[in-house]
Amino acid sequence: MTAPATLTARVLRDGKWFVAFSPEFPAGNGQELIEDEALESLLLLRFQRIHGRIIDGRIIFQES
Repeated sequence: MTAPATLTARVLRDGKWFVAFSPEFPAGNGQELIEDEALESLLLLRFQRIHGRIIDGRIIFQES
């Protein structure tokens, strides 16, 4: 069994926007009007980079 992946996330407020970013994942960030949604956006982007693409709410896995 593999250990679960961890992701350190920080959230900053920029005007009305919440911006979530991670030192372990400098290639992306999540930006939303609600803090939890910014974190979710960052998490989905990270998952997408590792496992595949997300199209219309469905995860499309890339073939390796």
